[in-house]
Amino acid sequence: MLTKTNLQFFFPTVIGHSYEHDLRDKIFPVVQQTLADKNLLTNEWGYKNTYTDDIGLETRPEYQEVADFIKQKGQDYLTMLGWKAKKDLSVNIFVSGMEKGDRHDRHCHPGALLSGVFYLECPKGSSDIIFFDPRSHHDHRSGLTRIDTNDITSDMSRFPPTNGLFLIWESWIHHQVTVNESETTRTTLVFNIG
Repeated sequence: MLTKTNLQFFFPTVIGHSYEHDLRDKIFPVVQQTLADKNLLTNEWGYKNTYTDDIGLETRPEYQEVADFIKQKGQDYLTMLGWKAKKDLSVNIFVSGMEKGDRHDRHCHPGALLSGVFYLECPKGSSDIIFFDPRSHHDHRSGLTRIDTNDITSDMSRFPPTNGLFLIWESWIHHQVTVNESETTRTTLVFNIG
C-alpha cells in the first residue's frame, strides 16, 4: 500500500503585493502631469514613458513621498524574505502611459536588486503582467503532459492590474506586459531598487 507523499516547496519565486489606494490617489495627478510634459518623455520601448538608465523622477520634489515609500517597501520585502541590503537602498522611478496596442516584451531588470510596478489607472482591458518560472529545467519536460495547472505545474503567473495594486519582486525575475486593450490610458509608476 502506498503511503501519502507530502510536498514541500523550496526555492520560491516571491511576488509581493499590496493595495495602496491613498498613495495612488495622491500620486496619480502628479503622474498625469508628468506624462503630459513632452520634455520628460523618452518613449523607450515604443510607448509613452519617462525611463532613463540613470537619474529618474525620484529626484523631483513631487516624487519624494512615493520614493521614500518605495524604499521602505523594499526594505520590508527583503526582511520578509530573510535578507538585508549591504548598503543603503536607492530608488529609480519612471512612469508610463500605455495606449491601446502597446506592450512590453519579456525582460528583467539587470543591475537592480528589486523592481516593481504601482498601478495608478487601469481601465477595462488594461494589460496584465505575467511572471515566468525561472527554473530552466522546466524546459526539459517535453515527456510530460500537464493534467492540472497549479503552483507546481504552471510556467507563468498572471496579475491583472487594478487601481492601487503595488507589486514588488526580485529584479532577475522575467516578466512581460501583454498587449494593452484599454480604450483609455493605462497608467503606472515603475521602479527599481538598488
